[in-house]
Amino acid sequence: MFTGIVDHTARVHSIEKHAGGLRLVLETSIQDPDVGESIAVDGVCLTVTDPVNDAGLVSFDVSPETVSLTTMGGYHRGQGVHVERALRVGDRLGGHWVTGHVDGCVTLSDRSKEGAYVRLRFSGVPESCRRFCVAKGSIALAGISFTINTVSNDGFTIMCIPHTQAITHCSNWHPDYCCHVEYDYLLKGASYREEAVCQTVC
Repeated sequence: MFTGIVDHTARVHSIEKHAGGLRLVLETSIQDPDVGESIAVDGVCLTVTDPVNDAGLVSFDVSPETVSLTTMGGYHRGQGVHVERALRVGDRLGGHWVTGHVDGCVTLSDRSKEGAYVRLRFSGVPESCRRFCVAKGSIALAGISFTINTVSNDGFTIMCIPHTQAITHCSNWHPDYCCHVEYDYLLKGASYREEAVCQTVC
C-alpha cells in the first residue's frame, strides 16, 4: 500500500522492450531498496528487479498488462517521474490509501492559475468509474494524492497547492496530458460491498 505522498522525483535512465513488456531503469536516490520491493512509479506499483548500484540506478520489469493500462510505453530517457516507497506499519498516513493498481488514464482538459494555486480539470472518466469521483473525496493522479474539488459529467477538478507544485511535476502538466489515475480504494470497496449485498438480497 502507498499514501500518494511522493518521496521524491526520479528520472528515466533507459527503457527497452523486455520479455513481452518493458525493462524500466530509473536514476533515483532511493536508499537500499530490496529486490522484490514494491515501489510506486507515477502511481504504478512496480517490483524492483535489481537494487540501486553505484550509479544510482534501479530496474523494474513492466508487464504487458501494465503497459496496456498506462503511459509507460511512451516514457523516454530523462523523463521525470514520481516515486514512493511502500507504506510501512506505523508510518504516518498523510494522503489516502493507494494500492498502485491504476484504473487507467484521464486527460487534462484545462488548467488555470488562481494566485499561487493551479486548478486542473480532468476529463475522460469512464461511466463505470464516475461513482468513485466524489466532491471532497480522494483521488491519486500520477501517484499524487489529491482532493477532488468539483465533479462534472465525465471528469473532475483538483487544486494544486504551491508545495505540491514545488516537489512534483504537476506544474508541467498541460492540456491533453494523459495522467495515470487510481480512484479511491475505500469508495471502490464500499461500492463493491453494496453490489454484493444487493445481488444477495435480490
